[in-house]
Amino acid sequence: MRKLLRRLGLGTLGLLVLLSALGWLLLESAMFSPMRRSLVEDRLSKAIGQPLIITKDVRVFLAPISRFHLSGVEIPSQSIAGMNLARLDLMEFDLDLIAMAQGRAGLDNLVVQGARINLLTQEDGTTSWTDTETDLAGKDTQWDASDTPAAPQDNSGILAFLRGRTAQFTSVGLKVEDRISGFSFDFDLDSLSLAQLDGGRRVGLNSKGLINGHEFGISGNYPQGAPFTTEATFGDLAMSFDGQPIPASDGGGFRAVFDLKTGDIGDLLEVLKLQRVLEGDGTLSADVESQAGRVKVDNLSAKIDFAEGQVLTAKGSIADLAHREGLDLEVAGRLHPEDRPPPPAGLVRDIRLAGFEAQIVGQGNSFELRHLEFQTNAFENGLERLGPASIAKIHRTPDGRLAMDGITLKAGPADAPILEARGYIHDVLQLKDLAVTGKLDGAATLLLPDLTPDQAGRMGRVEAQFKIDDTAGHLGLSELKAQTLGTDLWELALSARVGDVRDLEGMDVDFDLQVADTARLLSALDQKVVDAGALDLSARLQGNATAFTSTIGLTNGNSHLKAALDAGIKQHVPVVRGSLHSDLVRIDDFQDTLAAVMELVAVFRKDRRPEAQPLVLPKDDVDVQPLVLPKDDTKVQPLVLPKMDAPNLLDPETLLTEADVEVAVDIRKITGQKGVSSVSSTFRSRDGKASLGPLEVSYGGGYFNLDLASDLVNAPLFLSVSGSTRGWQLQHLLSATGVKLDADGTLGGPLNVRGNIRSLDTFLDTMRGSATISMAGGHIATSLLELAGLGVVPWLFSPELRHGSTRIVCVRAPLRIDAGRVSSDQLVAETARVQVVAKGSIDWLRDTISLRAEPRPVGKPLDRSAWPIDVTGMLTDPQVKLQTGGARSRRADGADNMPADRKPCVPDIYQLQ
Repeated sequence: MRKLLRRLGLGTLGLLVLLSALGWLLLESAMFSPMRRSLVEDRLSKAIGQPLIITKDVRVFLAPISRFHLSGVEIPSQSIAGMNLARLDLMEFDLDLIAMAQGRAGLDNLVVQGARINLLTQEDGTTSWTDTETDLAGKDTQWDASDTPAAPQDNSGILAFLRGRTAQFTSVGLKVEDRISGFSFDFDLDSLSLAQLDGGRRVGLNSKGLINGHEFGISGNYPQGAPFTTEATFGDLAMSFDGQPIPASDGGGFRAVFDLKTGDIGDLLEVLKLQRVLEGDGTLSADVESQAGRVKVDNLSAKIDFAEGQVLTAKGSIADLAHREGLDLEVAGRLHPEDRPPPPAGLVRDIRLAGFEAQIVGQGNSFELRHLEFQTNAFENGLERLGPASIAKIHRTPDGRLAMDGITLKAGPADAPILEARGYIHDVLQLKDLAVTGKLDGAATLLLPDLTPDQAGRMGRVEAQFKIDDTAGHLGLSELKAQTLGTDLWELALSARVGDVRDLEGMDVDFDLQVADTARLLSALDQKVVDAGALDLSARLQGNATAFTSTIGLTNGNSHLKAALDAGIKQHVPVVRGSLHSDLVRIDDFQDTLAAVMELVAVFRKDRRPEAQPLVLPKDDVDVQPLVLPKDDTKVQPLVLPKMDAPNLLDPETLLTEADVEVAVDIRKITGQKGVSSVSSTFRSRDGKASLGPLEVSYGGGYFNLDLASDLVNAPLFLSVSGSTRGWQLQHLLSATGVKLDADGTLGGPLNVRGNIRSLDTFLDTMRGSATISMAGGHIATSLLELAGLGVVPWLFSPELRHGSTRIVCVRAPLRIDAGRVSSDQLVAETARVQVVAKGSIDWLRDTISLRAEPRPVGKPLDRSAWPIDVTGMLTDPQVKLQTGGARSRRADGADNMPADRKPCVPDIYQLQ
């Protein structure tokens, strides 16, 4: 018996040794490595929901909680052939055999060394990973009433595999590459720890390493049923995401506060592998609520302070970030350092965008800009609504630029948009490498926004095509073509091209406006009807902001005007040279044309500008209105830009006050105005001092040679007229005044007056200055001057009486003009034997006249005047009185000798010695 027991013991021992040897062979021997790999691959593949391959070996330390060692683990991509989703040099984990026998998950304490993970999205949208239904469901896992995560329906999927387990990763290389967007992130993590703490009721997350060469770190603390925290850093960027879960009874999910401080924006751009073209820092904060698959963002506030002083801000909310619904943001930008706005623009090339404000609302990929307002250093403007707009693709280019492709923009009614545009921007951060093409198609209110619906219906439509790009290295308008359609009231055609919109380099603009019947057009616009017939206005402009040439043509009836201008900049002063030429101008046509143009200008000006003061006129003492429009019941502002600290040369009136202008005027033939046949002159303006002259005008057989001048800065409504006139025939003047006497003689003389040019009547009523009317030689068919100066007896024997005419030696009338009043103390008319001296005044504003004329023998001022004449009373009904008995005069100083060198047409009384 003892021997039997001994044999049984030895057999049992041998069996145990054999079983141990067999177990060792199964768990450790290379002979059974394929079997171990196959067994573990199968179990782990089912656990993670996709194939897992072990390329080297599997070793097991068998115990109630066994330890598995796997080397050479690969998880191939199921959608991209030849690529591994992950490759692990070493993978270890504990497996609780008793827990597995009881149906519980027994795998824990996962350790991974040398991981290489590839998350790739290809151009066609294919990804290196596959979202299983469980993975997708796991993303929406809600918190139950006990504040513990609800378990997924099965244990498949990598995310589900890691959930609820302690994991430690070292030497992790994670590459996230999206070939659609062009962005890629290379994570080189020293460690990544996911720990189950406090008995599995708190999860701790920690990781540190590099992202695209910049330091990266993240830490998180997620206790069940209590507030959680997350902190991450990317270089100088710091982010926090702190919140607390929402009980399942309230719908589940969580509420959190997101806070981001970018640090140096340049570093952030480098993290994103974008060109470092901006410097500054930014902040972003928001309240986030995630519930039932929706992510709500409230109290969003963002601000970027750029290194050069510009500021961008945004605030608002997003109804559902996950589904891109309910975007509502208010954005604003100050595009200059605080308290240092750009100086007012003097030229087009000096215009700078100073700021903007807008509301952005959107759903999905589409958004709108509402209440868009932008400010420049030349003007302010705004749009009530712009959109919808969409961007098909935002991506990073291979050379590190942020790009947008497939940009579309519409404005106006959805079924009939006024604006449609599409294009791209391949350098968003610097607004370069872009192109936009589009069209405008709308009512005439595009150009005349204040038209009533009835007026707009009569005026037809405006259609335009345009293209903007910077293919030449600068932003340019490569094409613009516009025209009016659907109306016979007017026809507008415009084509333009600008190589560089900033400097207007390569500018070429061709404009033509034709009106078949100005009366019909003005009637359709409910304006004062002026029948100026057909009107054709054309213009051509070529050059750039500092030098350009232009031609302007105006045709109305038989009248033709053509202007040619050359403009440039010399020593920061605009210089304009040119000519205004016409072979024929009909005054009647031209007056009607100007009146019609003024009515059309009123349409364009109606309610278009805020209340503003003219740039060129401090208000004068005389209560007058600007020349550009008569004052009416409607509050109309002058055709000028709002007041600025410095002149704006974009405004024509300001151009006259600042530029050096010289334009020759040559109108060879003028008809429709009696006596006016031609005009030849030169217009000049420099430093606000404008002049026109010599102005050579023929009128009624007479001739004017005048110089006109105006101070456009201090008194632009006042005109100074100086020069001379000659060639006026005495016969014509007497006939014009109703005196039916034959006469001959030519009058002329200098003049120098100044008045308000609001109208011709206003000029005459405000005119001040002096003039002298002179005549040398002539005759008049009457001898009454001899009668009045010599007396009856000498007159009876005079040759003038026998011939019925008197030779006039000279006439001289120095006049003082003072706002409606003309006066003279030395008005002299002289024959061979009589000198008539008159003095007095005429006031046409008060309708009064007061003149006294005393005829005397030549050289005898102390003799009695036989028939002095007084003219008094109302100018419109004067009273003429002959003083009987004559009159004598004397010098107060007693002088009574006439000098031998007596001067004709100077009062003899003043020549006595």
